[in-house]
Amino acid sequence: MFLLNRQRLKQPWSILPIRIVVLILVFCNSIQLFANPVKNQDIYKVEITLEAKNESLVSVFKKIESKSGFYFMYRNEDVKDISNINVPGARKTIASILEAVLAKTSLSFKQVDQRILIVHKDVRNVANIAAEND
Repeated sequence: MFLLNRQRLKQPWSILPIRIVVLILVFCNSIQLFANPVKNQDIYKVEITLEAKNESLVSVFKKIESKSGFYFMYRNEDVKDISNINVPGARKTIASILEAVLAKTSLSFKQVDQRILIVHKDVRNVANIAAEND
């Protein structure tokens, strides 16, 4: 009889660590259920301060990437020869910076989630016309 009571007393303590682990797992999973989804930022609204003096286009892209959560996608042969980019150190939207930087080139940009695609202007126009016809 004494042994049975002793085993009953040990049993709740032996299950306690398992209960704690289960409780922690349930708590962590419930936090994720109630978490707000991350929304994509809009390059027409996100502002950064950027200054560039006689830099390459790739260098300007890297600076924008370091100051924002955006990543650039481009073909190296499209951007490798573009240099002497000047951007005054003012706070502007990413879109306005890109419009100014790409104004004298045959390139344009398009946002897709957190990526910014750099494409030829004529390719972008063809894609827009194809999208309109669908």
